Amino acid sequence: MQKDLDANKSKWAAAAIAHYQFDYMYSAFSLNAGIWYTIEVNNGQIVSIKVVETQEAVTPGTLFVKTFDENFQAIQNASNAKANKITVTYDPTRGFVNAYYIDSAAGIADDELGISIKNVVIP
Repeated sequence: MQKDLDANKSKWAAAAIAHYQFDYMYSAFSLNAGIWYTIEVNNGQIVSIKVVETQEAVTPGTLFVKTFDENFQAIQNASNAKANKITVTYDPTRGFVNAYYIDSAAGIADDELGISIKNVVIP
């Protein structure tokens, strides 16, 4: 897993993309789980979040949302912590994370979390 993470992180870094947008859904035991959001990132910062269905703006920092670089770090952190299960898929061209699922500990309920990404736009 570390080899794939490193290779895809390098691929994303080499692309040197500072401005991008994507649709994002968080899967966990949370009020915001299962809702698609459109996220805009510029220079490593989330600058805009909107609910896909309603286009209602959401204040950045109020949701569990990560930039592509932060997704790599979340996976690395889970690996370093020896999470029970980590499943990751990457974009084959640019290397960013398309989805991940992390189960931190076997036998503990409600600790699982995952994200899904689609509709990536690079202006």
